[in-house]
Amino acid sequence: MDTTYLNVNKFPGIEAIDFTDDSLFRVLKDVYRVNLNHGEETFEISYANYEESLHLRIEEGKPVIVLEGQVFDKEDKLVEISKQIIRADKIKYHYSVINE
Repeated sequence: MDTTYLNVNKFPGIEAIDFTDDSLFRVLKDVYRVNLNHGEETFEISYANYEESLHLRIEEGKPVIVLEGQVFDKEDKLVEISKQIIRADKIKYHYSVINE
């Protein structure tokens, strides 16, 4: 379950874009000329509520992973807020760091 919040006044028409085969960050960069700079993400364990259990096809109260994030542009302005709810039994986490 993935929810993304953007300022529709800053990105007019974005709700009409089909993201099935496209990346939000590519659209922000190439269509809206946003220079993304950095982001933050929080990772925590929680338990599925009724609505989440329906979407994820699990029993209510089962453990889930909650990822909440924010992405900022080069002027340190908030561009995106996101929240993902992931089944705890279906997650593989990979983290990589590159020093440039």
